[in-house]
Amino acid sequence: MAIKFSCPSCKKALAVKDDLAGKQGRCPNCKQVIVIPTAEMTGPEGRPANPAVASKPAKKSGQERKSPSGSKVDLESLAAEVLVEKKQEAPAEPQTVTFTCPWCDSEVTYGAELAGKQAPCTNPECRRIIKIPALQKTEPRDWRKPEQSTLPSGARRDDAPLEGAWGSQHASGASREALIEAKVIQEREPITVRGWILRGAAAASVLLVIAAGVYFVLSYRSAGREAEALALAQAGLNDGTGPAGEPWLHLGLAEYSLRANKRNESGYSLALYHTQQASNAVATFSPDSLGKALALAEILSLQQKAMTMPPQEDEPKGERDEWAGQFSETLNQLPATPARFAILRALIRQRLSLGPSEGDAAVEQMRHLLRQSFRPVPVAKAAPEGGANQPAGAGQSASQTADNDYSEQINALAVVAQELVAAGKTDAVGPWVKELRGLYKPDHPLPVELVALLTALNQAELEAMKEGEPAQIGRFLGMIRAGRNGEAERYLNEHLQQSTTPLKLSALLDAAEVLGPQQGEVASRMLREAARILHSHAPGELIWDRYRFVLITAQVEGIDAAESVLASVLAEPDASHARAALVKLRCETSPGSTPKVPDDVQQAQTTNEAQAHLVLVTARCLGKADPDGALSWAKSLQSPRLRGVAAVGVLLASQDRGTR
Repeated sequence: MAIKFSCPSCKKALAVKDDLAGKQGRCPNCKQVIVIPTAEMTGPEGRPANPAVASKPAKKSGQERKSPSGSKVDLESLAAEVLVEKKQEAPAEPQTVTFTCPWCDSEVTYGAELAGKQAPCTNPECRRIIKIPALQKTEPRDWRKPEQSTLPSGARRDDAPLEGAWGSQHASGASREALIEAKVIQEREPITVRGWILRGAAAASVLLVIAAGVYFVLSYRSAGREAEALALAQAGLNDGTGPAGEPWLHLGLAEYSLRANKRNESGYSLALYHTQQASNAVATFSPDSLGKALALAEILSLQQKAMTMPPQEDEPKGERDEWAGQFSETLNQLPATPARFAILRALIRQRLSLGPSEGDAAVEQMRHLLRQSFRPVPVAKAAPEGGANQPAGAGQSASQTADNDYSEQINALAVVAQELVAAGKTDAVGPWVKELRGLYKPDHPLPVELVALLTALNQAELEAMKEGEPAQIGRFLGMIRAGRNGEAERYLNEHLQQSTTPLKLSALLDAAEVLGPQQGEVASRMLREAARILHSHAPGELIWDRYRFVLITAQVEGIDAAESVLASVLAEPDASHARAALVKLRCETSPGSTPKVPDDVQQAQTTNEAQAHLVLVTARCLGKADPDGALSWAKSLQSPRLRGVAAVGVLLASQDRGTR
């Protein structure tokens, strides 16, 4: 129950709890010490029941003392005044806002009512819209209230360290500043630009030394590997088991020597020497063998590369002419169609890849070499009635005369012209077509490739051209090369559906190769028709076409598809030539792949041409990823000739990788 009463000094109405009755306290209004009356001493509405008692001043406390001047001092009041913080008057709120304009750097002043708003600058030369800062209210800080923190309730609060105090987070010992002041240590001067340049040069020198060391180590290892591989190759050449595999060993050494510009003591090109040795060995092969066609293709490619390479500083005069002479001789060794024209296509594509200027000159050189290599073939021709004006030559009857058949030369030049058209050089083909039309004679075999060229160019056909399968094949190939695939398929089904001749087989393979994976569905149909023709002939026939079938299947349908049909198309040793081509293709499309060599090749004491071809390509593929491992594999082969061939493959792989 509250006790209500009035202060006897200021008459302020007060109310306190009844448990404070009879005790002393200060009036919160006048600060005078009063005695809180009991409930009996107060009347209604807090008026004192006994005015004498209520107005009786409080008994003086024992804490009362006299001052030096003689006046009495209430110590209790003084203590209370010390403990009670005087209420400070709040500072007057600012009536204006003054700051610097960010645009013109003029000092501007605005009324407080515009604080936090936007207004134009008061500078008449500026007048840009600026943001007026908000007023910052400053209130006296109450030491009894803690500072407000904006951190989350559970966040860690770091106490500010006292100035000059050390805490547990400081390491023991003297500070760096103290040590510098005591001259125990010296403060380093800042690094200048020249200093940074010197430091960078020193770092670059160190890196250069490290790189030179690594290069020296790698070169040393590469040189040792090269010397060991060359020794194995020489041992393979000296193998007395026979000439089998020797052409591929010479071919590998020829390419290695050409790329490294190796010469003997008299300056003669070792590449020329090994190429000639390979050509001499190939001349002993069976004319229609697959190995001969593939080896001649490699020799021609190498000879052409030598003719189109930039001249070497130490190249003797007349060396290029010697390469050209070898090239013409090798062309003359090419087997009859279709292998001849497939190899020519590969050669002309290689020349066209040299670039516009070099390629044009190389193509013109090829045209000249083809005229020299594919000379007209003399044939007997019946003399017209009435006899000839010239007497009959030796070995000819009076009713016959000599005639020149240009069919093979026309076909060879037409193949080159077709590749020019495919490369977009249609304008350059005009003089070729005119020349080939002039060489054509209706009574000679029809040049199928010329018919294909004219059809691709949409030009008039040859005069007095006999109708038959050669003319139909030529039209079909021309449509394919012109990109008229649908028309070509309809023409094939209409005119050549039942044919199973080698001419149609060759045309189907040419078409599938031109279409490639870009027109995979149409190309696959061509390959299926080619497979039907292959199965209608004996396994030992059409070996070149069988080989091409496997390779084009790999290009159109994938290497795995080609490997699955290989055994049903080719038998050994020709199958190993096809495997070598698939290993090369897989290595080019999937770098780092590891080809598997058949056990019979690994353990063979003697070798044949197909095995040597496979070993050369396999070692070259292995050497690109792991030259040391490839050399170890080469040394593990049982045949000395195969060890030499594999060693040459390791050397070529090192050149492919850009090392020695």
